[in-house]
Amino acid sequence: MNFETARKNMVDGQLAPNKITDIRLLKAFLDVPREAFVDVSLKNVAYTDETLEIGQGRKMMKPMIAASIIQEMDIQPEDKVLVCASGSGYMAAVIAKLTPSVYAIEPSAGLWEMSRRAMGDAKCKTVKMEKGDYAQGLQGEAPFDKILINAPVATVPEKVLSQLKNGGTIVYMKEGEALDGLCDVVLCTKKGRKLEEKHVMQTAGDTIDAEASTPFTF
Repeated sequence: MNFETARKNMVDGQLAPNKITDIRLLKAFLDVPREAFVDVSLKNVAYTDETLEIGQGRKMMKPMIAASIIQEMDIQPEDKVLVCASGSGYMAAVIAKLTPSVYAIEPSAGLWEMSRRAMGDAKCKTVKMEKGDYAQGLQGEAPFDKILINAPVATVPEKVLSQLKNGGTIVYMKEGEALDGLCDVVLCTKKGRKLEEKHVMQTAGDTIDAEASTPFTF
């Protein structure tokens, strides 16, 4: 299989026609080999418009959903970004094409090791990866301009929120907001100790499983 062609077809057929207009982001999806971030048995379907199992009962979201979320984050080259529950590392690797300051934290030892290998295969050398409880964030690297919680949560963990710069933004999947099988993706801006919420999109729960098999609560 020609993965380069498959990658281009994904961008041209899935992302560009679905309001992904950020040229830097489209190029990032062209540059990151998605097949490196899935099990070897799934490499030939890595670019399909569907969720994919990545092990440990976890999933990788559809490319279009991942692209929509990253586009909403409006990541700039000077931003310092934290990805919580980074899974196999694909979204962190894409974000690393937009800024050199990306940190990822993953609680599963198996997925952390998988992401470490995938980053090497993808020649992505700038993501700083940590294994640990992502509800604790990475205090030693704070503060962050942007944070992605890559798993459904009832509320933003207090320690993670404390590591976001005032005026910074955080994106998460809001657990408990399902309506008719749909779920909210929310972007928040930090205003002091409060978050100003903005609805980003509503999408089927299976497409925003956010690389987690069950919701995380804190």
